[in-house]
Amino acid sequence: VSSRIITYLNEPEFADALNDNVKYLLFAGEKFNTNLLKVVERNHNIQLFNGYGPTETTVISSVKNLTEEVIKNGGNIKNIRISTGKPLCNFTTYILDKYLKPVPIGVVGEIVLGGYSLGRGYLNRNEINIKKFIHDPFLTMKGTNNNMYKTGDIGNWNEEGEVVCVGRIDFQVKIRGQRIELSEIENVILEMEQIDNSVVLCKRKENKEQYLVAYYISNTEEINGNQIRNYLKEKLPRYMIPNYFIEIKEIPVTNNGKLDRKALPEPSINDMIKEEYIAPETETEKEICNIFSQIFKIDINEIGKMGNFYDLGGDSLNAISILSMIEKKFDIKIKFKDFMNNSVINELASYIDSIIQNKDNNYQVDIIERRNSKEFPITSQQLGVYIDSIKNSNTIIYNVPMTFILKNNVNIEKVKKSFEALFAENDILRTKYNSKEINGKTEIYGIVDDECELKFEEYTYENANSFVRPFELSSAPLIRVGFIGNEVLMFDMHHIITDGFTTKVIINEINKYYNEGKFNENEIQFSDYAIYLNEN
Repeated sequence: VSSRIITYLNEPEFADALNDNVKYLLFAGEKFNTNLLKVVERNHNIQLFNGYGPTETTVISSVKNLTEEVIKNGGNIKNIRISTGKPLCNFTTYILDKYLKPVPIGVVGEIVLGGYSLGRGYLNRNEINIKKFIHDPFLTMKGTNNNMYKTGDIGNWNEEGEVVCVGRIDFQVKIRGQRIELSEIENVILEMEQIDNSVVLCKRKENKEQYLVAYYISNTEEINGNQIRNYLKEKLPRYMIPNYFIEIKEIPVTNNGKLDRKALPEPSINDMIKEEYIAPETETEKEICNIFSQIFKIDINEIGKMGNFYDLGGDSLNAISILSMIEKKFDIKIKFKDFMNNSVINELASYIDSIIQNKDNNYQVDIIERRNSKEFPITSQQLGVYIDSIKNSNTIIYNVPMTFILKNNVNIEKVKKSFEALFAENDILRTKYNSKEINGKTEIYGIVDDECELKFEEYTYENANSFVRPFELSSAPLIRVGFIGNEVLMFDMHHIITDGFTTKVIINEINKYYNEGKFNENEIQFSDYAIYLNEN
């Protein structure tokens, strides 16, 4: 297990002992620490293997020779892609989605194992056996006990047909609406030469708010949490940056040598990495600090005038809430992009003060004109999604699917009529995207297709996983609605026409029409907003 050995790697006596006495090193039982590649960097004669497999399948089910990868890379351990190799003989390895269907190469799913070495189950633990040891519908290996084991690990196939173990389903967390895998953060921290080992945990405050803690072992006194945080800010989205950084001497392990997460120390306020506190000075700065304190649920005495919206973990929903509170407090409207461009509290306060001053000089809030246009230029936010979707036409990464369990008394026909009414009311739901030649340049335009139809798809529990599939951006509509009998409602939209906030609005509008037979009035369409942005 890598946790046992990693702390000794920088000891000269230990390194000499490895070089003189060890030919083969096989690690398994937990995530491979990339710093172990230093063993091969020093001595190519040591064969270093990364193995994978739980006890339930008689330990090792796949293995990868990493020494060969380092040699292929010219002896350089940088950018080595870590996998657990191909399945061994007598093993079957599947990577399945939540409906137990195989996923394509590169798509993450649960690792499920079978074959001759699979155990029969846990002794006298039938309630667990039913969930974990399930029937193998593929039966690719005859003579086995016809079962397969759900490991609870998540991973994917790479292009070489090897298993890449990403982490545990249990360790996937959702921070500020974003689902992340903690091992991704750990791997970036391990890129730093001064770091020997790292563990990242997700914890909860008393108010249930989640936060990230990074524990690290350094090989020098010249590294601290603030430096690690700055490195992560260059590599990761802001929502993946831990709030706390704690240096430890060693990684605690259980009796069987695996990481003991419960034994890691609890973070204190001294472990939080934040900007140097500078007290707010103006009344506007004090009010903004108070608003940020309420939104992020942080003590107001910890938020100074240099507090940054992004560093505090802000997202688009937080921004909307802050803008709403600013409007109520100061009786002004701030554009979303202007708020994002003034993300530091003192900058935002100065910007608000300038608006208030100009307001007294006949400051006017922009009013978007309704034009009823059936064509509009794509917005800058949409353009990035469009380009990536065109490059990767078979991807579903930009699908925004949702599923709802319907109550027994729900009228399916009324639900369908609500969707049809919403579809007719909102041009964006009938929009497709094509290129046009304008003044010798190719431009991307949204085109409202009033001829397209919203179709309702019918599924069973067995084939429901085929509902989410790639959209063709040049063909409207970019929304699908499906049902599993009268029990489940599914709808899926492309991210180019929606986001998390818009999806909530759609749900509320469907609910309103279902109960009242009417929507809230649309003063403008998305096309009006897009044209306004293009002209301003």
